[in-house]
Parts: sequence; C-alpha cells; structure tokens
Amino acid sequence: MKRFWHATLLAGLWMAAGAVTPAKAQDSLDAFVRQYPEVLVYRGLALHAAGDRLGAVAEWERYLAIAPRGADTASVRALAEDAFFAEFPMALLYRGIVLSQRGDHAGAIKAWQRYLGPGLSTREWQHVHGLIAWAREEQRRTLAAGSRR
Repeated sequence: MKRFWHATLLAGLWMAAGAVTPAKAQDSLDAFVRQYPEVLVYRGLALHAAGDRLGAVAEWERYLAIAPRGADTASVRALAEDAFFAEFPMALLYRGIVLSQRGDHAGAIKAWQRYLGPGLSTREWQHVHGLIAWAREEQRRTLAAGSRR
C-alpha cells in the first residue's frame, strides 16, 4: 500500500516539475495497479471511509475486473454491494421484486429485510412487511408443491 502512495506522490512531483506528462504518469500508475491489483481494494476502503461510497464501488469493480485467479473476490463483491445499497437503499426493494419474479423468494425476503431500517414511515414499513409475508407464503407453497412430487 505504501508503494502506491509513494508512486502517486512521486508522479505528482514529477508532473509539477514538468519531468513527466500526465499521460506517462497515468501509464505508470496503471502498470503498478496491474502488478498489485489489491491496491484498488485499499483505495476503495479509503474512499469509503472518506464518505465516497460510489468512488469505493468503482474501485472495487475495477479490482474485480482484474483480480488474479484465487483472489478473495467474494469479500470485495460484498463490500461493493453493501456500499451500493447504502447509497441507493431503494434498489433493495427492486432487487427483491426481481428475485421474487424469478422464484427466489428467500433472496427476495433477504433483500427486503435489508431494506427495513430506521427512517421508514409506518406505511413503508407495513408495505415491506407485507411483501415479506407474501414471499414467505410463496416459499411455503413452493416447498409444499415440491414435497408432493
């Protein structure tokens, strides 16, 4: 991680001195990221800690696109998903709808339960609980139909 920040600092100094063009500096940083892709994970964590959730998601998606074989992409994907849904909580409602339409009622329930939280009006809370109750009933019916076969 230190290497990345040192490289960034040096690139800035070289550009300020006119020794390196911005394009060459970017090429050097891109080469560094290709060699050490995990730096994108740490950059995403720093952006997230600074309150830039969408910037963090972008860095984590860049990492996922170039992650080496055997890398822990599941954790990074979970970080990106959590940050995205924290920025756009309504997306959890739509995710639940899509999952329920696909027959993944357990996934829909999970999405809707994640959406529930402080700040919801009583009407919204009741609506989401109604969706969860409906999905549980559909899940029960699906399981019952499967056991009769």
